[in-house]
Amino acid sequence: MTFNFFSIIRNRADRFYQCFAPTRLDRIRLTVFIVSDMMVLCIMPLHFFGLLGMPLIHLQGITLVFILLSLVSTVLFLFKRLSLVGAINLLCIGGQCIQTFRIVLLSLHPEWANSDVMTENLLISFLTLFVLVIAVIPKSPILVTALELPTIAFAHFAPPSGQTLCNSHLFLIFSSIQVFCCLMAVVSQYALSRLQQERNEYKDTQGDLLKAFGVDKQELVAFLQVWKSSPNNQTEWKRFLSRLDAKAQSRIVMAARMLEKEEKANVGSVSARFPMLTPTEVKVACLVIDGKTKREIAGILNKTESNIGTVRINIRRKLGLSASDDLREELRK
Repeated sequence: MTFNFFSIIRNRADRFYQCFAPTRLDRIRLTVFIVSDMMVLCIMPLHFFGLLGMPLIHLQGITLVFILLSLVSTVLFLFKRLSLVGAINLLCIGGQCIQTFRIVLLSLHPEWANSDVMTENLLISFLTLFVLVIAVIPKSPILVTALELPTIAFAHFAPPSGQTLCNSHLFLIFSSIQVFCCLMAVVSQYALSRLQQERNEYKDTQGDLLKAFGVDKQELVAFLQVWKSSPNNQTEWKRFLSRLDAKAQSRIVMAARMLEKEEKANVGSVSARFPMLTPTEVKVACLVIDGKTKREIAGILNKTESNIGTVRINIRRKLGLSASDDLREELRK
């Protein structure tokens, strides 16, 4: 019963992600958005119960606006009025504006709170930037940092001496974190853009190759699997042919017949010139004439290199060649 329940939840989650997050990057962003929304909806209401911040009606009103912003961004996204990036931007940039207003308000009225409450609000402001960095949202981290740094500076320098809730330690710590986090966002954006560019180039190259060979991706993969398998593996060959359409199968048959006809002509010519050679020796001689190495011949005939070496020795012996004579040149005469 428990297994079926989790299986149903997993299937629904998969369908949800397929609907709203088609790419791998979108899935990461959607996960970050869901977690961020859950944090807002689970932690922010603690303010109304006196477990977070100061129980002042105007500060609680600001918290309510933050919660409503989270709900609005979620609803707009689910009804496809906003893209995923737009919903994350609305939540984070809007949340940063709300936090900026709250921090400025606390700085102007230090009697309303204490340094712990200021630390909580600075941490929430930092989390809005952190979400943007993890979700790899372009440009927005710079905007949030541009909003937050003056806010931190105002909270530290604006209040009269001895009344500031943002002391020197908080000012240095959160300012440094904001700057380094913003730099990390810029670097990650650059790395992502390069990665996407390389991926597009790879896709273009792949498309050109498929177009040049006149096959689709599935046919090419099937061919490579057959090419790397043993020549006598009939299962792989049947699987390969089953993946091809009738037109592709017809082309392969035509190509095989042409190769077989050419091979028979070459074998017949070599047999007529060197009647003392066995059929295996004739095949090896034909491949030597084509310039194939011992390793290549072994792969083509599904033999070992030592076996091919023995056949070459027999051919040289039957042709009366010395060790210094070039076998290919003698066969081509």
